Amino acid sequence: MRKNILLLLIPVMFISGLLGGYLLAKQLARCEYKFTYVNKAFNCGVNQVISKSNLAGLRGDLNLFIDSKKKSGEVSEVSIYFRDLHEGPTLGINDDEQYFSASLLKLPIALVFFKLKEETPDILKRELNFKTTQDYKPQVQDYKPAKSISPGSSYTVEELIFYSLVYSDNLSNDVLKSTLGIIGNNKLDLKVFRDLGLIFPTDNQLSDISTRGYASIFRILYNVSYLGIEDSDKLLSILSQSDFDQGISAGVPKDVKVANKFGERVNGDEKQLHDCGIVYYPDNPYLICIMTRGDDFAELERIIASISKMVYEEIDSRRIN
Repeated sequence: MRKNILLLLIPVMFISGLLGGYLLAKQLARCEYKFTYVNKAFNCGVNQVISKSNLAGLRGDLNLFIDSKKKSGEVSEVSIYFRDLHEGPTLGINDDEQYFSASLLKLPIALVFFKLKEETPDILKRELNFKTTQDYKPQVQDYKPAKSISPGSSYTVEELIFYSLVYSDNLSNDVLKSTLGIIGNNKLDLKVFRDLGLIFPTDNQLSDISTRGYASIFRILYNVSYLGIEDSDKLLSILSQSDFDQGISAGVPKDVKVANKFGERVNGDEKQLHDCGIVYYPDNPYLICIMTRGDDFAELERIIASISKMVYEEIDSRRIN
């Protein structure tokens, strides 16, 4: 009797397994279709596709690479923070070292507006007029924006955020910052920066951010732990259109998406170049933040690209299916 019951259960279990697999596949397809840039595991299950073993070998290779570049004079300081976003290992090299945040702060400013949207739903659609005065002097940019806003023209907040993040346009960012001052949301600025674990910048600060600290912004966006899922996905989508491809993006295949923000600053004879973001390695995105100091932007670009390539190749070598 028990044998007959087992025989009857086998096809039922088989059909149930097929049905469960079909439903899971359907759920994954639905979630991936609607939200592209946030963690699919937030609503859907994910399969492990790379080995999650320790990154000691990669750490050693990166330290050797950095030491060789320091000895050759191509760079004076390098900091790296890496995190496997699918419950994998992390890696930090000099990741608490402080640097100028520079244009990296454009992302927290955008986050202030997305947070303000919770109280003022139409804020991103609000039109702002860009005007200049004789006293207005924007921060000099060595990396000139490919596109910028024009004086006398009106732009929505969302358009200004796009220009600020995709082209790293200082003019757009200045309009956003001045708008926050006009509408009296300085307390919200401070709150968002505190929520993100950042120090609110002041003119007399020599350095204010680390790779570990800044990387956390991308992590909370990916894991939908600060904004809602639609706004998190939208902001990462904007970042994925960044036209800065000389850093992290230069170290990964062209068909792999990268949502990133870069920053550059000149301090006397010293130059700083940083690039941080999410590399959407197939089915296993990872977070990487690289900050550098040296005296030649071209050399710093190459170092960031080389580190990005070393990390990507390590992750790719771990693929198990």
